Amino acid sequence: MDKLACYRNIINLAMSERANLMRSQPLPGEEIVCLLDDVTDNYLLLRLGWLMDKRLHSITLHLRLVNASVNVEQDWTDDFISDLIDAGVDRKDIVFANTTPPEMRNQTELAIV
Repeated sequence: MDKLACYRNIINLAMSERANLMRSQPLPGEEIVCLLDDVTDNYLLLRLGWLMDKRLHSITLHLRLVNASVNVEQDWTDDFISDLIDAGVDRKDIVFANTTPPEMRNQTELAIV
């Protein structure tokens, strides 16, 4: 299996597992939505609903595959990236697009895409 297909498989499995975990402990009025798009290589985990008369629309996790790298666009988890590394994603293929400007990525141990 090529690297891109392998990463798609890892992300699909890991995000589905995380969504199921979140669904097992929902807040009242909360819905967990997991969107896995292998065509555009966008993977999202959303929290939607109404909590205490306030609208909930939160992106818990958003990953994109770009140039065979995993771009982390949003991550409000404590350990999801380590789960990906443990599952076989090379840390050099992970780009923290949400926190590291492109000009500073060469100073990290991660991808510099």
